[in-house]
Amino acid sequence: MFIFGFFDFQLVSGHLSKRRVFGKLIILTGLTFIGGLIFASIEKEGNEGKKVSPVFKEFHDCVRSNLAHLKGNYDKFWHLFTILTKGCDDLEAYKALDIRTAKNQDEIKYVAFPHQDEHLTMVTLGIGHDVNAELKLREQYPNIEFFGADPVSDINKDLYVNILGGNYFEYAVSGTSGMRKAKVCDPTWRYTLIRVGYRVSFTYDIGRRSSGTTSPTMEPQKEFSKFCSFYPLEQSLRGEGYEEKTTKHIGVHNFFKNVLHKDRIDILWIDIEQNEYPILEQLHSDGLIDRAGVKICQINVELHKDLFEPKSDSEMIKFHDFVWKLLEDKKYIMMKPYYVKGLKVKNGNKWIVVTSINYPTDDVKRLAAIPDWNLVVVGDTKTPKDWELPNKHSNVLGQQTLCYQMPRPAVQQGLVHHDPDVDAIYRLLHANPKTGLDIKFNEFAPPIILSVGTYSPWNSQNTLFHKSAFHTLFLPTTVSFRTTDIWRSFISQKILHLSGLTVSFVPTNAVQFRNAHDYLKDFKDEKSVYEDSGRFLEFLHSWNCKNGPVLENCINQLAEDLVENNFWRNEDAKLMMMFLSDLKLLGFEFPEILKGEYVEPYLASANETERNVNCRRMNLEFELVDPRNYEQQNLQKAGQKLQYFGDLVDWCKETGYSDLLKTFPSAQQLSRQHEKSDTLQKHSKSVLVVVNNYPWKYGHGIIQRLYQPYFAAVVFCGSWYPDQVKDHDNYTSTIQPFNFIHMNPTEMRKGYSAYHCLTLAKEMGLANVQGYFLMADDAIFNIWQEIDFSTVHHSTGVVLDESDLFWDLDVGIFASRNVVKTFETSKSPRIQNAWKQFQNGLEINGNKKLAKQEMTSGKGRTYSDFFYIPNSESEYYATLMRVFFENGLYLEIAVDKFMKSVKTQESPKTVYIWNDDREKWDEKYSKTMIGFHPVKLSQFQQPGKNRTRYCRSILQTWADVMFSGSQNLRIL
Repeated sequence: MFIFGFFDFQLVSGHLSKRRVFGKLIILTGLTFIGGLIFASIEKEGNEGKKVSPVFKEFHDCVRSNLAHLKGNYDKFWHLFTILTKGCDDLEAYKALDIRTAKNQDEIKYVAFPHQDEHLTMVTLGIGHDVNAELKLREQYPNIEFFGADPVSDINKDLYVNILGGNYFEYAVSGTSGMRKAKVCDPTWRYTLIRVGYRVSFTYDIGRRSSGTTSPTMEPQKEFSKFCSFYPLEQSLRGEGYEEKTTKHIGVHNFFKNVLHKDRIDILWIDIEQNEYPILEQLHSDGLIDRAGVKICQINVELHKDLFEPKSDSEMIKFHDFVWKLLEDKKYIMMKPYYVKGLKVKNGNKWIVVTSINYPTDDVKRLAAIPDWNLVVVGDTKTPKDWELPNKHSNVLGQQTLCYQMPRPAVQQGLVHHDPDVDAIYRLLHANPKTGLDIKFNEFAPPIILSVGTYSPWNSQNTLFHKSAFHTLFLPTTVSFRTTDIWRSFISQKILHLSGLTVSFVPTNAVQFRNAHDYLKDFKDEKSVYEDSGRFLEFLHSWNCKNGPVLENCINQLAEDLVENNFWRNEDAKLMMMFLSDLKLLGFEFPEILKGEYVEPYLASANETERNVNCRRMNLEFELVDPRNYEQQNLQKAGQKLQYFGDLVDWCKETGYSDLLKTFPSAQQLSRQHEKSDTLQKHSKSVLVVVNNYPWKYGHGIIQRLYQPYFAAVVFCGSWYPDQVKDHDNYTSTIQPFNFIHMNPTEMRKGYSAYHCLTLAKEMGLANVQGYFLMADDAIFNIWQEIDFSTVHHSTGVVLDESDLFWDLDVGIFASRNVVKTFETSKSPRIQNAWKQFQNGLEINGNKKLAKQEMTSGKGRTYSDFFYIPNSESEYYATLMRVFFENGLYLEIAVDKFMKSVKTQESPKTVYIWNDDREKWDEKYSKTMIGFHPVKLSQFQQPGKNRTRYCRSILQTWADVMFSGSQNLRIL
């Protein structure tokens, strides 16, 4: 599926102002693609008299020249379109304005609103049992009139009319009118079909609304309020089942003009399963829509291939001809294509999960071919980059969410080291007959909270129930002893979900030694867990309370329904009733049941212009370690260091530079060598946060290979849009797991808020961390240099105390005054304590100013591309700096104020280069430094002189020191 867009603008008296272009176009966000068609016309007949805007000309020259050699080759045109046009996406004219989001059940639409309130008309063609995005749109912009068409009235009519308050029409809207067969959504189908093809967005500006007159000249400041609003595209695919029915079709131009009686459609969303092509053909100059006098501001549409007729070239031909007709019309520009290749999820909802570091074996291929079973392949760093197999699903990056504020979980399950409570099958496979298991969980893993609707079993050991969850404590008595706590955990989660309460899993806080067990007997006792867990969870998840809004009544109903479905016996239902009665006698107050359908309030924000985000996308994974090979972890790490640096050696050879180490130490030799370095051992318990001021595109693969094997975690922070990432080769491509925290461009503000990344890393809740390094992506960190890990380390210290640069901006004195106001008015004990610590720290460091005076002094800043915060200061840093961030304080001012309030170690061995010296970075760099800034990694994407300089200076130094020298070069 392709995603790209078109924007269409009329010229007024042959002139298109830059302000108008800036006002209408939008930046790419997330996985979406936004494109534009700029229509520049002053003559109605033909194309000969058209005058095109400079923006259109630049895009037309880029796109047409890139695609010209594929004209007539439909297959390659379809499959290479995104690759060939991706370089035509970055015009300055396409900048974001007021972008917001509208989320469906399984897709996100990004929305940009006009500057002034006006009445908008929205049309949905193909409702698909989902109006969540429309509801969100109405919430954010109430002045919208909704019209929806779908040939299946079941569910769709009720949603669009009664829930949304829109107007519903039982039509299959297509290119022409009549009774014809169509593929429609069948809600009884149980499989999901993920479509393959493209998505497209169109926007059309019709100038002023006036009848019987030509478009007059408008004042630039007022133009945008008169334009059609526009919306970016869906982020993810919706899955549905389809069946063929004879339905009533109506031509789209007829539907707009004679049914809706509209000559202007502000927003048009199309999802009509291969009927989109006859509609798109009408968008060309003098098409039926144009002749009907209907102006369309934007279309979001999915373009499909082989949806119902596999191995057909017809859609590729239509797509090819459509694009070339647009280019020949000189009416549109296209940008940021996004191709989605999907997989069919087989009927039966049964899944096989395989971890693999090898190419598909015969056994794996056999698993993928089993009818009604879906295969998920989970890869790791050793999995080949080109691993491919039909009917295979992969683990998805970025499913985790980091939230600043969340309610306290009602139940907390603590993990335990050594011999945790696992199932008998695992014990039979892994336990020592005499000593049992010896399991160690990752020591740095943070706590996680499961969202409502997500289930995970827990036991009755090391489990903490908050009083709000006391009503879920009941343990069944009519099931086996090995089943009772697992069944209790499932039932408890369902009951908690009724009230919006959650469960958390926290890092190991105990070591468990178990008595000897008869594992075969345990296996027999757990029989129902193995056989019935899936059926049990399906029942619980679909179960609904029919006994009104009182939670106690619902629990009793659930207890009886469990009896009817043979999950426990009637004695447990009676005991549950008595248990709840006793709770009431003790004064227990049951939580309230949620009203209406539950809407998850802690989803990652999809609003890329929101500054104070509560929940954001992130990913944090740790490499799995075989419990039988714990003692070999250092050896495995050494092997990883050699492998990663070996990639860079090969990368350098592409430039002709082959002087890096001819022979490397063995993994055993390197492991022994690095174990002797106290500095490297402390790095292994520290977190490295790498910050990019702009969206990540290149360089993170190099950083991973240099630093990732040496730290507890390397976390990349900044604007992370996977579709913008450019892997130019296998030597510097992204390594999985890839840990990141997403900050949208508005939050990051070109690096002004880079210090917030370390706050977010702290808020991830990593355990047992020595400290946190923050490093700019264009800095070099010589990790062999020794620092004082017990105190704050900064690259330069407070050296610009009299500088007033940036203070006259909104991020300076204005923001600092708001910081003071926040501290003085906040009732949060944590924030009040941080303010007191700031004042005390100033006094300890000999600063006689009051905290308010120092914050609003109008002077002081410090370079902040590299610094270290020990764990002992990390809570203070995170609290203070979050207040700074929320009030918009500039990076160098914020770090300067923090530095003045803590004990620091300043580094005379960190070097910043300026002006002409920046071109001599390879000459200025030295192994005796701790930090060095800047070296722009983007200049090394292609083999050439700059990459050779990087290999000869920085990588050669790393090779000499890390693989053949001493790792304890002390600061002098």
